[in-house]
Amino acid sequence: MKTKTKKTSRILDAVHETTRDLHAAGFVSELRMKDYDALCHGARTRT
Repeated sequence: MKTKTKKTSRILDAVHETTRDLHAAGFVSELRMKDYDALCHGARTRT
């Protein structure tokens, strides 16, 4: 049986890359960056 690999959306990849750059420049907080990580990579959301 073949297993499917999870393919990420090119749009979400672009959103995450842009947000990561904005975070590095100080425009996006650490908490907000975690939200984008969760959105784009399926990580756990903040509580």
